[in-house]
Amino acid sequence: ILKLTTDHVTIDLGTEFRVRNYIKECHDAQDNSLLERLSYNGSVDVWNAGDYSIEVYCSNEEGVYSKTQPLLVTVVAPPPETSADAGQGQ
Repeated sequence: ILKLTTDHVTIDLGTEFRVRNYIKECHDAQDNSLLERLSYNGSVDVWNAGDYSIEVYCSNEEGVYSKTQPLLVTVVAPPPETSADAGQGQ
């Protein structure tokens, strides 16, 4: 059984993407955790802003796979520094 906390996440450019952060449930019929066997199809390039569609899944030790769950990951660049921000912190 695999359930995500959401179907769309937004992360900042350069932030490590951890699919595990968006998992609500990931276990087999006997309620054994399958988090160690969590994976996804697709890729997320955290160094390039954009939308990345992945399919998350898990499997048990016998190789039985869960249904895939779609997750849209949006990588966003921080807003450009304004002239008012430039002098702060000095």
